[in-house]
Amino acid sequence: MNKNWIETPRLLLRPLAAGDEALLYPEINEQITRHWIDFEPPKGIGEVETRIRNSLVLTRNGLGQDFIAMQKDALAFVGCGGIVPYPDFACEFEVIFWVKASLHGCGYGTELFTALLKWAKKNFHRVPYIVYSVTKGNDASAAIIRSMGAEVLRVEMMKKRGVMRKVTDYKLPLR
Repeated sequence: MNKNWIETPRLLLRPLAAGDEALLYPEINEQITRHWIDFEPPKGIGEVETRIRNSLVLTRNGLGQDFIAMQKDALAFVGCGGIVPYPDFACEFEVIFWVKASLHGCGYGTELFTALLKWAKKNFHRVPYIVYSVTKGNDASAAIIRSMGAEVLRVEMMKKRGVMRKVTDYKLPLR
């Protein structure tokens, strides 16, 4: 296994790479993005390709890492996640993740989130905490973050598809 990969009991996480748009594009739909701020379902595979290119630039500059999650036994696509710069607050990083809709409720979200947090603790030595944002109504993500013992960092109102929505940012210590 490559040293940049992460292994969990059921998953292999490998760094996001050019060409992964073919895995991601069919899965990034309305159901998946309904709680995401500043992200709508892509209109074409080219939008996903552009996002991957932008992610790879951040990675090369040491500003985060995105991963593709695959089932360990079948190498079937499960989801995506990473540690990325938080867009609204300088010097903060955010953990992001999602699991394809057909695998919701199977525990992959918790497993992926836990792996990303462990990776961040190992690789972000100067970062005191990671942020995880939850929009109101995203009960599954809220349950995961609360099970980790995270504390509320701030609550904001943000616009999503023309509607103001409550977003709670949680703080997960890395030290």
